[in-house]
Amino acid sequence: MNPSEGKVLIVNDDPSIVSLLETFLGMSGYETVSVVTKPAALEMLPKLGELGVGVALLDGNLSPSSTQAADGIEVNHAIKVLYHDSIWTIGTSVTDDIPEADIPQVEPYKLDDVLAAVEAL
Repeated sequence: MNPSEGKVLIVNDDPSIVSLLETFLGMSGYETVSVVTKPAALEMLPKLGELGVGVALLDGNLSPSSTQAADGIEVNHAIKVLYHDSIWTIGTSVTDDIPEADIPQVEPYKLDDVLAAVEAL
């Protein structure tokens, strides 16, 4: 996806990662929309189409009290149910924690990899 084709949704509970991705993607020409909790992500999902979101970068674990990737899998599933393949998802995690979602995985600190994954869609 190129910047004229849509915005990038960032879903991550770590404010430093959100800020890093917002800054880097902004410098690369992309507009971003960000949320830091699973409830906020699920609440925003019905609005993604009107916001012009084309790609979602999902952290697998959106709860500091959990080590499970269920949150990211649930958000990914909800995006797929609502938007099928009109919004693509990419897992962004320091660990490979959402392989069950069957989506591309990149580490959020490997910015060139994040950009390449967004552009490939």
